[in-house]
Amino acid sequence: MTMSDDDTLNMAGSNEAFSVRDRMLVMLLPWMRGRLSVHPPGQTRLVATVCAEAGTTAFVNAPEAERHIQPGAFALTLPGDLALRSIHVKLPGAPPAEAGRHVEDIKAKFNETLGDTPGVRAQPCAVFLPGIGVICWGRNKREADVIAAHCRRVIGGCRGGETASAPAADASRGDFGDRVIVVAGGGSGIGREVAARLHHEGAHVAIVDLLHEAAAQTAAQLQGAIAIACDITNRRDVRAMFHRVVLAFGGFDAAAVTAGIFPAPGADGHVDDRMWAAAFNVNVTGSYIVADEARAVWLEQGLKAGLVLTTSANAIVAKKGSLAYDTSKAAANHLVRELAIELAPLVRVNAVAPATVIEGSAMFPRDRVISSLTKYNVSFSGGEPTESLREKLALFYAKRTLLHEPITPADQAEAYLILLSEKLSKTTGHIIPVDGGLEQAFLR
Repeated sequence: MTMSDDDTLNMAGSNEAFSVRDRMLVMLLPWMRGRLSVHPPGQTRLVATVCAEAGTTAFVNAPEAERHIQPGAFALTLPGDLALRSIHVKLPGAPPAEAGRHVEDIKAKFNETLGDTPGVRAQPCAVFLPGIGVICWGRNKREADVIAAHCRRVIGGCRGGETASAPAADASRGDFGDRVIVVAGGGSGIGREVAARLHHEGAHVAIVDLLHEAAAQTAAQLQGAIAIACDITNRRDVRAMFHRVVLAFGGFDAAAVTAGIFPAPGADGHVDDRMWAAAFNVNVTGSYIVADEARAVWLEQGLKAGLVLTTSANAIVAKKGSLAYDTSKAAANHLVRELAIELAPLVRVNAVAPATVIEGSAMFPRDRVISSLTKYNVSFSGGEPTESLREKLALFYAKRTLLHEPITPADQAEAYLILLSEKLSKTTGHIIPVDGGLEQAFLR
């Protein structure tokens, strides 16, 4: 993953450009995470917190730092069972002006130091990097934050300040305690439910949505989650989004793309060229861009990763009134198979194919619900609350399936969870239907 010093890439959702230090960290953190994490069978991974404030970097850059930092023996005593090791990357002379050269120097010295420090892999550690600061690696984000807080206090003591005890670190929760997962489209509907389900299982979650407010509302309900505004059809936006995830966690292990668009036909039942293009841009190209930009980070990490896209039961069941949507989702089905080949063997690529999900979906505003009820001759009153109308439409769709039950975001989240876990670690290039038997019902 390369980036030039004159790169003016902006952070997604803001006008703030990445600093030179941030750009170096983006190049360095995933690579470092891959070398500190344990590969199969355990696949234990570490999560990062970066300390780059002025006092910390001044300490790391100072010549006297070597008196306080010895490889594997920095004076840190942390609570509980948190046995910390230190890695001091010693570089000759001042950092070069060009970011890429400095990063390569750090990588070379890091490898040299790590080779002389047995037992450091997949263990909490503090990495002291001249010109950057301290990167604290823990078995989860909470632990990394504890290490960072204690490093700051100890560094303050070395520089004449006061030291203090750090709060206890918690253990990883669930099957995803050391995993970082990006959920694109996480501001509503299926994406919001997927993010909540992953968080419940201990994952560190980045909530990504075109609307920052929607992403922030989801993240606010999930402790430790971050919210990022991003247009997945814009490669520059997607790249900046992933860089923000790297800066927050040190890297990421998987991505779920739940963002989608349904281009409603006009009054004459026709979809114009603009809406046709929008369907393919969001439902197909957006997923491809996410996969392609994530690939760069995953290759730097060298760790097994997962990608789950969202297609649709409509990709197989042809029907009148959703030509652009159904065709784009059929293309997305094939994109899954192609990406599985392109990203193998490092990344597993699969998809979930829902039947129509009404609950919580941003694709079903009141006017579309009324249009659909009218189309299907479902009786309703124009004065009914929107939620009542949505429930009627959900029940209508349910009756078209074999199981006669509404398909919910929670149903989809369970499928995403299993595809992103190790439970289906040998499954790639497949589309898992969660449609209540809709396809079979249509074929009867």
